[in-house]
Amino acid sequence: MTVRDMRRINEAPNQGTYLIYTRKRVLFGKYTSIEEAIGEADKDEILEVHLFDNASEYRAITSESKRHAEGVVEYIADFADERDSVYRENCMLENGGNITVLNHITYDKDNGMAVIDDYRLIGGIYE
Repeated sequence: MTVRDMRRINEAPNQGTYLIYTRKRVLFGKYTSIEEAIGEADKDEILEVHLFDNASEYRAITSESKRHAEGVVEYIADFADERDSVYRENCMLENGGNITVLNHITYDKDNGMAVIDDYRLIGGIYE
């Protein structure tokens, strides 16, 4: 996947935190422009991109599914931090920073089980 394959990249937060997986490395840091976030990673084969701030997350994942002929699955996660349906996970990072995962929870009406039906990243090492 390259930047040219990301049709919805303009919907990503203009600045925030990036988490990018390539075949050779994992990139994580702050960005002040989308071009800055993707620029270094675009030299390698990009597998997965997360660009996020405290309001939303842009996600692009390489896919070989026949349903996604263009080879990229893109998604904007922008659900609110609702106290009743969101479980917050605070994850400590190796460098001493942290990142928060908001897990959106719904309940299966048939058996009453909680199901995580969406997630998004917020915060990051530069919060």
